[in-house]
Amino acid sequence: MKNLLLTTTLLGFFSLASCEEIPNKDYQITTEVRDDNNKLIQGANVEASRDVLIPKSPIPLSKPIRINALTDQNGISKMNFSSVQTPRGVCISKEGYYLFTANTNWEQPFEFTGTTTTKVQATLRPIKNPIPMFAREKSGFEVAEFDEEYQFDFQVGELLPPHGKGVHPDIRVTMKGTRIDNGPDEHEDIDFQATIRFSNPLDGFIEFAVQPKDGAVGSSFISDYLAPESGYLPTLERKAVWGKARSLPGYWGYLNSLERKAYYFRVRTKTDADGKIISANYGKIYGPLTLVPILKNHAAFKNALKANFAVSELYFNPTSNDRNVEFDPKRNLLPDGNVQRP
Repeated sequence: MKNLLLTTTLLGFFSLASCEEIPNKDYQITTEVRDDNNKLIQGANVEASRDVLIPKSPIPLSKPIRINALTDQNGISKMNFSSVQTPRGVCISKEGYYLFTANTNWEQPFEFTGTTTTKVQATLRPIKNPIPMFAREKSGFEVAEFDEEYQFDFQVGELLPPHGKGVHPDIRVTMKGTRIDNGPDEHEDIDFQATIRFSNPLDGFIEFAVQPKDGAVGSSFISDYLAPESGYLPTLERKAVWGKARSLPGYWGYLNSLERKAYYFRVRTKTDADGKIISANYGKIYGPLTLVPILKNHAAFKNALKANFAVSELYFNPTSNDRNVEFDPKRNLLPDGNVQRP
């Protein structure tokens, strides 16, 4: 996990440099590290990279060399170094905490003399009680018909029969809309709307903020430790527009980019005679949830398929009444789940 994020946040293995003579420049990174309770953390490892030219290369190439410093009793570390390319970020780690990564925004412009500086403030979140969960990087299903109800099982990650092997109808998705073909050399006009409903009155979604997928800014653990007790909304809408409406804010590529949201969910809720919850299952979706039209020039179109309903990073806790959503990537209940974020 740490190596994956380091490769993403830092510079990779090799970078092509300019064919002109490349000077080293001087940099300083000051990092302050605190915990969830705003307490300064001593002994956190702050790691960055500096680029050095590869000697005797026929063309100017550089490679990154990792550098690091530990935070002092005031939770501060300072790194001074030279590099032929501007460092892009840092990774902060400490045993018992989740990895934190951050981009670096330098105070001086690109062309500078002397030392350019940047400051990073990091909050390390403690590892508390990570549990096994059913975790999937990607799941979803195809929508072939308007007004047909598609029932999707969060734990199995498939539709219910006859479309798949799902067992519990955790969500029910229906789509309506129009598709107009404007001719072989013209775009289609597409206006699709999908409604997501739950099977039980107290099931639902709660939206929360999400970070970039590559974990470039912030903690690798982005949710709360527990899913909320209440506040779940029973429906969610998704819209996809394509064609003439592309000139308007809201065509499907733009709309989906705005819907990079994350969600807690509660499903399979049962109540007693007084309406009090006696059992439910919880989980989270780091997202996004997207409705993606299949256009006529796509290989998957086949004159029938209308859209894909895609679910990214789905985590399902199978233990009834357990709101813990702190996932242990080493104990995925799916052998091929391949999910790295907790």
